[in-house]
Amino acid sequence: MGFEQDVVYRFRGVEVMNRDVAKLLVNVLSYGSINKASKAVGINYSRAWSIVRRVGLGLGGIGSVYKGGRFGGGVKLSSSVVDLLKRYLASYQRISFEKPSFSQMFLYYRGSHDIALEYLLRMLEERGFLVFSEFVGSFAGLASLSLGESDFAGIHIVDENLRPSNIRFVKKLGLENRVVVVRGYDRLQGFMARSSIGSLEDVAKSIATGVYTIALRPASTGTRMIFNVLLDQWIEKLGGKNVMRFVEGETHVDVANAIKSGVADIGLGIAYAAKLHNLKFAPVTWESFDFVFLAKSIDPTVIKIFSSILKDKDFQSFLESCEGYRIPKDIGEILAIT
Repeated sequence: MGFEQDVVYRFRGVEVMNRDVAKLLVNVLSYGSINKASKAVGINYSRAWSIVRRVGLGLGGIGSVYKGGRFGGGVKLSSSVVDLLKRYLASYQRISFEKPSFSQMFLYYRGSHDIALEYLLRMLEERGFLVFSEFVGSFAGLASLSLGESDFAGIHIVDENLRPSNIRFVKKLGLENRVVVVRGYDRLQGFMARSSIGSLEDVAKSIATGVYTIALRPASTGTRMIFNVLLDQWIEKLGGKNVMRFVEGETHVDVANAIKSGVADIGLGIAYAAKLHNLKFAPVTWESFDFVFLAKSIDPTVIKIFSSILKDKDFQSFLESCEGYRIPKDIGEILAIT
């Protein structure tokens, strides 16, 4: 006897989302019509309407509905309903370690945070994909791919000399035969603060001795690894002294906000986040921000579309307009894992 599993969402005791409901909603998004979606999943129209209305419980309705007319009726699901659907599909994938067969246009991103990446993901959605993102860091992103929980991750890992080490780490985790790595772009990482930043030696001493409170990304991130490399160097020079005070920010924007608001005195993050928050910036290192796709869950066509977006003039113009980004010659190319 075969076993089946499902994820169920309830609102005030009422079941509003399960695998069958998600399948219906994916088809509503695809057709823009509850009538066509109901036929696609094999249920009658009135039942489909009842299911969609139930999903709208607590979400302020299902969205925009228009009836009749020259081109017939239709429905546009609200952003709240679409977000619930994305969260459900992500939950299902993390529990079952595979995406439902009806949701191949759903892409689950778990990886590093980046402001340019947010723009890139919006471009993916404009091409008809459903994208759900969780900014958990490079290392957590690769771990998620290793477990088969997600579809792709953005990573930016360095070695003990702050040299790009994405491919090396993919191999270290034994993922070389399970993933496809696409070359992304370069980012500038450094320290940001409200006032002028002195020499890195002065910064090191002020952080390690607790004079400054520093805002950092979580331990599972590539940015935190950069800081750890620097910290090891500083502690050695300072004779082992370290009474560092720090706060954590989930994203680079959170780090910049912590400094801007006075919660922290200094932070490590990308140059563009400092620019957006009018903070002073002292560069530390350039890094490679690349993308890793789990081969078994992603159709090769999706990777080609993703690569084409990286090479798109619109996206590259955006990168050029943002401080602290560089476009490599091989952007969008599949990298050999050797």
